[in-house]
Amino acid sequence: MEYIDYSEPYKDMGEAFIEIILQEKDSQHTLKKIEMWIGDFDSILDEIPLNEDGMYVGLAYHQNIDSPWKELSPVPWEMDDLRISLSQMLYVRSNLNQENLMPLCDDICDILGKAINGKNKVLVRYFY
Repeated sequence: MEYIDYSEPYKDMGEAFIEIILQEKDSQHTLKKIEMWIGDFDSILDEIPLNEDGMYVGLAYHQNIDSPWKELSPVPWEMDDLRISLSQMLYVRSNLNQENLMPLCDDICDILGKAINGKNKVLVRYFY
């Protein structure tokens, strides 16, 4: 399993963190996991624009209308609309002005791409 921790500089803040996990579809085997501070995750998702119909879809929907990952639960939320979410993250990555967030975007895109190509699932977990 590949594990990348972007949260280390924020550990003493007492705030929440997000794990994004690439998991095999038919097992509990984790292929890749990244951990980040919730503030960085929010900053990335806040850059996703409305779609061409002026609606929130994919990750933008979940960030602005229904945030299932912001509920403390031992069971992570399974990300839906992986293709839409990947296109949104690629958009954010190409328009991002905060260089410190680019590696996070790259890893989120990598996880989403591998999930789509390998027919795997992406889980999101919110924790303190």
